[in-house]
Amino acid sequence: MRAVIGSSSLRFVLVLCLGAVPCFAAKQTELPAALTRISQEVQASLDRMDSDVQDAANLIALHGLNHDETRRILRALYEKHSYAVDTCTVDIRGTIVAVEPEQYRSVEGADISDQEQIKRLHKTRKAVLSKAFESREGIYAVDLEWPVFDREGEMVGSVSILLRPEALLKSIIAPHMKGFPMDVWVMQPDGTIIFDPDAQEVGLNVFTDPVYQPYYGLRRLAKKMGRSRTGSGVYDFSGTGLEKNVTKQTHWTTVGLHGTEWRVNLVQVISGDPDTAKREFSDLEIIQARDALRRLAKSSTLQRFLSAGQSVEVLRLLQGFYESHPDLYSVMWVTKDGITRYGYPKERSLYEYNHREGLNKDDAVLLGILEHAKEAWSTTTLAGGRDALVYLCPVGSGDSYRGMLYFVRIMPKHK
Repeated sequence: MRAVIGSSSLRFVLVLCLGAVPCFAAKQTELPAALTRISQEVQASLDRMDSDVQDAANLIALHGLNHDETRRILRALYEKHSYAVDTCTVDIRGTIVAVEPEQYRSVEGADISDQEQIKRLHKTRKAVLSKAFESREGIYAVDLEWPVFDREGEMVGSVSILLRPEALLKSIIAPHMKGFPMDVWVMQPDGTIIFDPDAQEVGLNVFTDPVYQPYYGLRRLAKKMGRSRTGSGVYDFSGTGLEKNVTKQTHWTTVGLHGTEWRVNLVQVISGDPDTAKREFSDLEIIQARDALRRLAKSSTLQRFLSAGQSVEVLRLLQGFYESHPDLYSVMWVTKDGITRYGYPKERSLYEYNHREGLNKDDAVLLGILEHAKEAWSTTTLAGGRDALVYLCPVGSGDSYRGMLYFVRIMPKHK
């Protein structure tokens, strides 16, 4: 759950589009009031979290990394921040010692010494914040670590809070955006998206992901944002399939914590149909869901639960996947023998359905895909008559092949 991609400094560039702004303005521009308010609230929230982790590190220094009181401190820190995934202590060797809440204690004893933020912490003996990374559960998160020192001033380990930046940012940004025709999306300077109103774009990279390649104006401005701490710009959002260009305007500024930078962008359409642009990006949802299902299918957590017959735990993973991709109709698990055991949500999923006994032609198609044990796309018609797209991804391979995860997504009606 702590497979970190890397670490840098946390700063957000908030892009707000109000009024006419010259494209790629070179000189300092005055920040819109809404942008200032949002950036101040984001910074204040980060500072509070940072102070709380520092306080926890100071208290834990009095008790040790694995004491009953230490667990109480970790639990209180976790409960104080609704966007936290977990909190833990890590010893000087980079081994996880104590974790709260209880549901994540299975990672106690794990060696994370090779993670970038742990190496940086040990080198600087100062607090660090990682870049965003994907946890084993498929959650994009960042890791804030504060060092713990003994009475002689020797560093003995650290206190960590793993948090979901998307949840933190949404709690601050959403109230400001209610009723306004603007969007906020957040990226790291390397182009990785940390927050977006469309959750399916989280984790994609504006600079490098193929789905953004047709949008030259967006990529050009995003690269400028990556280099500059504040600025403004206008770009044409044009791509294959768009009948007319959509022009967007942005402002951005930077906030930060321990040198890690994020760019939070608030964007407004100033000409063209905003719904057209949103429809053009609908492919991102499918690509993101496909990639996420691939990761879930490969996760050791899923395979462990399947091996142990822990259907409740598997369903929780499916629920988490579905809630991260609410545009889907359902997500299900089918064994290599051709039985869809269950899925989420329950009312949209098959349950203990044997496709070998089915009379539907789609059953034969699914069985053929299962036999080949390779990922595949297919189509089906739901009971209500709607056409749907199906993506199937194998779990395991060779002798360890177990079956497939698959999701269903209703196809849009074309006029």
